[in-house]
Amino acid sequence: MRRTFLVVCALCIAVIGDGGAFASSAGTFASTLRRFGVDLVVPLERFDPTSSRALFPGAMIARVDVNTLSDKGKILRLSGATICSVPGIDYGSGQRTSTYRQSQSTRSPEPGSDIREAMLLFGFDQETLGSLKGYSLELSQPRLFSIPFDRLNEFSARSDADAACAATSGNRSVISRSLVATIDVTIVSHRPLSPRQLDSAARTLSPDSPVAFRKAAGDEFAYSAKLPDRWVGIATELVR
Repeated sequence: MRRTFLVVCALCIAVIGDGGAFASSAGTFASTLRRFGVDLVVPLERFDPTSSRALFPGAMIARVDVNTLSDKGKILRLSGATICSVPGIDYGSGQRTSTYRQSQSTRSPEPGSDIREAMLLFGFDQETLGSLKGYSLELSQPRLFSIPFDRLNEFSARSDADAACAATSGNRSVISRSLVATIDVTIVSHRPLSPRQLDSAARTLSPDSPVAFRKAAGDEFAYSAKLPDRWVGIATELVR
């Protein structure tokens, strides 16, 4: 039996002095996902093929808030986006991806890059960010869904049949590929994180599919959570 694929992006974040400045020895999680040809989406919602907001290839998407980090990773905030799926398509179970393990980078991102990613992922305020030692996200069982590039316009035209999508103004894109995986998240702090802080992080990560952070074994101030079967990233192309 094929071994489970594992993708690891560990952000080894050091807190310098009392100012809580970050110095990272690895790229952001968002930049790691470029190995799959996708951009990170937040929040990390549960994979639901029947949802009207399913991120399958061919779906039309508009009003996306894009954040670009200094290491070229991109984070797409979808909470306010319009998503119009294409009905009646059998995507199967997705294609298993090739193995990839994040290696340590010798070049640190510019200051602020990891702070922005942590804020978008967990919703932490500056005080909480200043107490963090680091965080990591591990992906297992990754699956890629895709459609032929030369059929993007055909799929986007079918999405336009949705009245809400047809009425959307501004730039619209069509999803060309999407990544689904199970995610194990670990947050490590210099001091205890309160139940309120952990609950806020869980609700920011996945507001419609709640998760719970628990103390991890072996570290007094490490907290972990498992997010099974989540939409993790998408690639988009502008519609002509």
